[in-house]
Amino acid sequence: MTTMARAPCPACMRPTALYPTRRAGFGSEHDHKVNPRERVLCSGSMERIPFAAATAWQLELTGEQTVAVVTIEAPTLF
Repeated sequence: MTTMARAPCPACMRPTALYPTRRAGFGSEHDHKVNPRERVLCSGSMERIPFAAATAWQLELTGEQTVAVVTIEAPTLF
């Protein structure tokens, strides 16, 4: 698991998640709406913001994490 940065949107100042991009040191802001009931996205959505502007980091889950593993046997054809 990776940790995700959260930074304020430059347009509405609402804290949103930053997704990693190809450009080192920058994150792409998650799509979000200013008003949850509107269909229009915020003008600051998908902007590239430096990770240095992050105000919080989403922490990894603590404790033991179980991973489900399913083994499937190959079917016999003949």
